[in-house]
Amino acid sequence: MDDLVKYWTLICINPAGGYRTEKSAIAHRYITQNYSHISESQHLQQQLVYAYQQGFTEAELCLRCFISHCTLEECSSIARQFGEYYQFHQFDLLSYVLDDDGSLSTEYSPLSKRILASYNPAIATLNTWATRLVRQHPELNQFFKQQGLFLKSDWAILNSTTSKQLQRILKERFYWSAETIQTAILYLESYHAVYLNDRIAAGSQGRCKEPTSEQLQRMVEYLQPKIVSPNQILNQLLAIAHCLRQHRLNRYQTESIEDKAIQAKAEHPSHSEADPAEEFLNYYRAQFLKCLNASLEIVIHDYTSRLKGQKVDQFLTALKLLYCQRVTMTQIADQLDLKRQDNVARLLKLKTLRADVGLHMLKGLKQDIRETAQTFIDPERLTQFAEAIDLALRDQVDALLEKDAQQSKTPKAYQSNNLFAEQLCALLNHSGA
Repeated sequence: MDDLVKYWTLICINPAGGYRTEKSAIAHRYITQNYSHISESQHLQQQLVYAYQQGFTEAELCLRCFISHCTLEECSSIARQFGEYYQFHQFDLLSYVLDDDGSLSTEYSPLSKRILASYNPAIATLNTWATRLVRQHPELNQFFKQQGLFLKSDWAILNSTTSKQLQRILKERFYWSAETIQTAILYLESYHAVYLNDRIAAGSQGRCKEPTSEQLQRMVEYLQPKIVSPNQILNQLLAIAHCLRQHRLNRYQTESIEDKAIQAKAEHPSHSEADPAEEFLNYYRAQFLKCLNASLEIVIHDYTSRLKGQKVDQFLTALKLLYCQRVTMTQIADQLDLKRQDNVARLLKLKTLRADVGLHMLKGLKQDIRETAQTFIDPERLTQFAEAIDLALRDQVDALLEKDAQQSKTPKAYQSNNLFAEQLCALLNHSGA
């Protein structure tokens, strides 16, 4: 039910600063009168798109409300990734793309209307389509350039990624299963065979554009006998590109312009002899991240399995608003109709959640680190230092959780180096929460 609210609430610029959520009486009345029997967001969206295509302006308004939420989420994501380094805030971005006031005037043409006018449900979901067009907005990209930021498109990232690189990144950074990785490689190969070959044959330069319907259909044919739709291919490619972008953000402070080659070898020179201490530290960092991700997944699953009905959606939505969009608990309470922020606090139980994640992390880290440390240190000395290792691990985990506890008190001040928040947000986005 919480997702359905997006179809009758409009995110608007607040002249006093930031943004505000306004309920559209027209959109709410239209949905109540025509679709009160629908409780699933995707089903409602399909019905609204069909009504919009038949010329119903009220259906268009409902979809514009939904797009305003997509726009907010995308701007929040960009600001979270690049804002601190390039000195801009979420509101700087919203001022370019959040221009819908909910008017039904046919002469009024906000960005949301233009997104709908170009939308083809056979190609992508509305959320995917809106996100792409917000990121490609000309004035927004001009602002990025003024700040020194050149966003590389998803398609350019896919163009420059080999199958071997994708396999390594998905396995070592995101811990995808072997079967899922193999499927992702097939999608990438179909993309290279069609889109990249077309681009090379045409001698195209500059910014990579969205694959056309015809190109997506040729990818469908390339993947036969596997049965997939153009929509599935596009969504899978975007999911792969998202992972690749996250991986690059962890390696580089900036992203290069479209056709500028990344000098990976120059930035990461090889060494003929590996330093054992450095080797162990690299393993430790990887295990720390792996245990954090696994622990978050276990704890979130445990929490949601104990909740009933709409509480599950409220819990996941509240987490996403707090960690991915940096919304305050007071605002979350308003958006989820929970009345007061202490109700949000009771729903999330963040202190307990962090403690549970910490316990799972310590259990996994102690076992992994002790086993691996035997490769780098004499077993007898390892026994002597066992207690010190446990204390060091606990200090590391406690520091991670304490940083998140402090920053969660003021979500707007969240920093990009909050690993707990970053990985929890990535988990929520990947799971479609």
